[in-house]
Amino acid sequence: MTFTPYALPAIIALLAKAGMYFYARYSKVHNLQTQLYLLLLFSLSIQNIAEITFFTHLAGEPGDRANPPGGDLYFSASIFAVAFFLHLALVMTTRWRGRQGNIPVSAIILLYTPVVVLQALLWLTPSLVAGFERMNYTYTKIPGPLYFLFEFYVVGYLSTTVGLLIYGSHAQVTAFQRLQNKLLLVGIFPFVALVIVIISLQRFGFRTFNTTGTLPVTITFLLAVTAYAIHQCRLFDIEFFIPWSKVRKRKTLFYKRIQALIAEIADMSSVNKIVQGLSETLHCPVVLIGGPRPAIAMAGEAFGVARFPLEELKKIDHIVVANEIAEANPHRFALMKRHKVAAVVPFHPHSEAAASWMLLGEAFSEHVYTPLDFRVVESLFDRLADHFLDKQLLLRSQLSEAQREMQLLQERLATAWEQLEAARRKQKTLEEENHRLRRKGAQLLRHELTDVVVRLTDRQ
Repeated sequence: MTFTPYALPAIIALLAKAGMYFYARYSKVHNLQTQLYLLLLFSLSIQNIAEITFFTHLAGEPGDRANPPGGDLYFSASIFAVAFFLHLALVMTTRWRGRQGNIPVSAIILLYTPVVVLQALLWLTPSLVAGFERMNYTYTKIPGPLYFLFEFYVVGYLSTTVGLLIYGSHAQVTAFQRLQNKLLLVGIFPFVALVIVIISLQRFGFRTFNTTGTLPVTITFLLAVTAYAIHQCRLFDIEFFIPWSKVRKRKTLFYKRIQALIAEIADMSSVNKIVQGLSETLHCPVVLIGGPRPAIAMAGEAFGVARFPLEELKKIDHIVVANEIAEANPHRFALMKRHKVAAVVPFHPHSEAAASWMLLGEAFSEHVYTPLDFRVVESLFDRLADHFLDKQLLLRSQLSEAQREMQLLQERLATAWEQLEAARRKQKTLEEENHRLRRKGAQLLRHELTDVVVRLTDRQ
């Protein structure tokens, strides 16, 4: 078996898909989107294997054989791949009865009916692809009388996919979901453009430009972007890198407000002022719960947020974002959704005296969702943690000083009490001595009076 150099794009693309498989397989995110992505990845891997057969020659076999063994397999895999990507776009862009991804069975049947029809025409009849013929370094198909159905199917499904992604990038509920759709739109655009160019050129009889050397590059790019969009919880915002975009202007102002708040925290003596400043900067309700006897400070419409169970808070020792734990911890995710909490930020959770937790309302995720966003707000949270710790140390120092002063006052009070007791005892002794002397003086006076009376009596 020998390979020609023209097989390299397909081989490299197949190896890249193997890496993407392990990335998706061992990612923390495993949902319907992951399943559809793996089906798409598998079908496109089969397509690469079929492409490799176009450039493979077995020993003793002529190099210009009429039909490569993977010819029909290439088109079969292509039919499945287009359907799987449209299905993925439906899951990511639409909501059925208020739930994302819950697509009705009737819609699934409608989606895959053309796939069954085209597969039957491909494998059972020559109506779709009549055969293959050698062309320079590769092969090209001989279109059957119904080949236009395949072209219409590919263009129609891919155009619908693009339309759905455009819709989802504006209409989805959360900023994260809108960003997912934007990324998929960027990933699929080169692929769709190339497919339309190839079909158009072949329609006009220009057959030199072939898919086997060009599509693997755009497909690999599409799969890489899709894998990133599906399996990462924090996505970079494409528009942020466009200097004149609204997103860049909004994010720049947002980051400046956070830096300004970080600078102002040292001058804020009141926890309520800090919480109010956070709420205004992050544009979301904020609740701070902490202390040995849990106290609450809140800002914004935070009454539902403040009802989050304290027992569950005490189990949190790192930043928890609701959208990132939907599969890893569904119980906590449901609890955060019920109380409209987007994120929980712990401060010194292992300290009984200094432990506190900050709860951020759902609007937090509308402004903080990219890796850069989280790096900026985490610097704010770190500053808050230091500030709260400094305040705790200051309060402890003041408490220790007050305790020392109290002890000194107690010692002074004890000394004064002893002196008072001694004075009372001395006073009592003096009173007793005075009473004794008075009694003695009275007795002497009586004796003298008696003597006087006796003398007067004797004289008479």
